[in-house]
Amino acid sequence: MDHERVATVDISKLDEELEVTDLSKSDLYENEMRVLVRFLQAEQAECLGA
Repeated sequence: MDHERVATVDISKLDEELEVTDLSKSDLYENEMRVLVRFLQAEQAECLGA
């Protein structure tokens, strides 16, 4: 896994991708973590050649 790329994930870009306006901060945080997990899973799969 490219740790440098993972370390530079920009949470503000995740906000833009989610396009949310009326969620509570805890809901927004949970959604951001889901997006981040999907991103990391994709990175891992790419590194494993899947």
